[in-house]
Amino acid sequence: MLLWLFRTKKRGADRPKKRSGLEMFRIIDDVMKSGKLFLDPELCLNRIAAESGMNRTYVSQTLGKYAKGYYSYVNEYRLRYAFEILTDVSRMPVTLTELASCSGFSDERAMNKYCLKAYGITASHYFSRRKVSH
Repeated sequence: MLLWLFRTKKRGADRPKKRSGLEMFRIIDDVMKSGKLFLDPELCLNRIAAESGMNRTYVSQTLGKYAKGYYSYVNEYRLRYAFEILTDVSRMPVTLTELASCSGFSDERAMNKYCLKAYGITASHYFSRRKVSH
């Protein structure tokens, strides 16, 4: 009996430490920022999971808890990047389609849809106002 207890405790010590949800979110967020994964229009949960060293379910649950879900999380990064481009005149693209593409959105429609949902204004409207002022 004593030998069994010793072996059980020893095996438990070999297991990796379980991470908290916030730790997992920080890892995912670091991977997203450093690798700029959001710029890939075909980004999926499996890629984020592979890059962060977690399984797909943990990534999905973590993003659901700390970031309103996968799509909102990724699209928020994409919009921030697009607005960053719009504030830098030297990087400003010629068309909204180019802006959507270089920000990781699949197309202009997808960017407009998410921008409207998140900020109450379409990217087209914001972009046209920016072009007129420059």
